[in-house]
Amino acid sequence: MNPKLSVIVPIWGVEKYIAKCARSLFESSFDDIEYIFVDDCTPDKSIEVLVAVMEEYPHRKSQSMIIRHEINKGLPQARKTGFEASHGEWITYCDSDDWVAPDMYFKMLEKADWGGHNLVCCDFVYLSDAKELWRPTYDEKSDEGQLRKDLIEGQVSNAVWNKIVKREIYENDFYFPTYSMDEDDVITVQCAYYANRCGYVHECLYYHYDNPDSMTKKSNPERELRKAKEQLENRKWIVSFLESRNDSSLVRALFNYKSSVKSLMLQVDPNPYSFKAIYPEINSQMIFEKGFGLKRKIRNLLLIYFPLLYSLIKR
Repeated sequence: MNPKLSVIVPIWGVEKYIAKCARSLFESSFDDIEYIFVDDCTPDKSIEVLVAVMEEYPHRKSQSMIIRHEINKGLPQARKTGFEASHGEWITYCDSDDWVAPDMYFKMLEKADWGGHNLVCCDFVYLSDAKELWRPTYDEKSDEGQLRKDLIEGQVSNAVWNKIVKREIYENDFYFPTYSMDEDDVITVQCAYYANRCGYVHECLYYHYDNPDSMTKKSNPERELRKAKEQLENRKWIVSFLESRNDSSLVRALFNYKSSVKSLMLQVDPNPYSFKAIYPEINSQMIFEKGFGLKRKIRNLLLIYFPLLYSLIKR
């Protein structure tokens, strides 16, 4: 019989953190579960540490598998590998430098079963070694229709690790990105779009660690440009996905992602005319949008109508 839940954990460069992550997963109060660890050619001893921790939990060994990539494929493709090897009725992901509350999966699945949901989110803490950095939440008065809308529009955390998703969602024409920046947006937008009932557990059950050793923390001009290019490609994919739905309820989501693509263009292509040229149908809205500050509106005005002046001011 297939397990109720599959937890997919990509592994790369987390030798110092994987033990805490794995112990929190193995100490889950929920038993009908499988753990899929995907070794994305980690260069350190992460897998050796993981195997040692597994020995501490013999009852979890039969529920766990380690899959190794022959070449490094990046986070989203590691998640895809994990999904393709999974058997669970529900799918979730855990970053290998994070940890979970013991009752996280029990409470989220209980919420799903009680409400007939096929996507459930929970609150989380974003923290560093020194302090708690951020504890977002969601309005308890919002209904599940509003939650689905907010997820698609990017108004709620797009992270995949504080969500459980019914396997049937992935049985649509589902796309796992190849670029690692903003890959969670690509997955979450699809999951929310295909979900017909979304639920929320208003408890902090996931602990997201601000890893100082993460690749996203390492910065230089070349790496920043590469990250912006990856973000740009993933967000352009989301725009294409939403446009292909031909759904009038997605107008706001399309504006949000199109405007973010236009802003990313400024980082990737210094030519100010590129800003005006991409998605020109929202140019006027970029100037009068209520949610934009005055400084941003002036910038957009210059880029759209006075690109040469913008270039001179920028210099």
